[in-house]
Amino acid sequence: NTLDGVLATSAALPEIIERSVPRIGFNARVEYGLIGNGDANDMTRAQLALTDAALVGAFVDFGRALINVVSPGLTVPNGCAGFRFDEVSYGSAGDIGFAVAAGSYVAVTVNGAPTVLRGTVYGVGTKPTVNLVKLQNVQRVKDVALRAYNADGYGVLINKCWDCVAQSIDVEDCGNASNYAFEMADDGDTCNTTHILRLQVEGANKKAISVSPNTLSC
Repeated sequence: NTLDGVLATSAALPEIIERSVPRIGFNARVEYGLIGNGDANDMTRAQLALTDAALVGAFVDFGRALINVVSPGLTVPNGCAGFRFDEVSYGSAGDIGFAVAAGSYVAVTVNGAPTVLRGTVYGVGTKPTVNLVKLQNVQRVKDVALRAYNADGYGVLINKCWDCVAQSIDVEDCGNASNYAFEMADDGDTCNTTHILRLQVEGANKKAISVSPNTLSC
């Protein structure tokens, strides 16, 4: 037997299973008790969901949750298929998404090859000193709608990537003297064959956009 031209032997079975079984989503409210109204323990619940999702290649559905983020921030580990909220909100006080407090940390760090990244990451208060979203060596992401808003630090830093497509990346009121509001960096290597269909960088503080000269076919 064959599947997409792959001989169905025992050696090929793991690949066949990976390509034939659709990735699943964890409901953070139902399965992890997420409150979603800024509850102090929701960040711990969110991280547990993301970590567990990495074990089975699932994404985490946060629905209409508001999740307060403090140091050390949240990590989407390698193997996790990402996260999504019901909408990409503006980022006003109380909006759904990740609401980020000031501190010397990155609010959301994404690793590996997630399939979906949809939501808003925003600073709480008057432009808090914090970095919002870091995509670290991400690969083959195809469903991206991210908004980063209101931070004295970077909004979105793509630190090496390849074969990704982002429908929309929106960065507003971010950046400072040391960090671009939006940056595509190479991390000593390159970014390649990655396309952002809509990039909006507005109200940047001092530094707006930087793209590494080692970026290829982007």
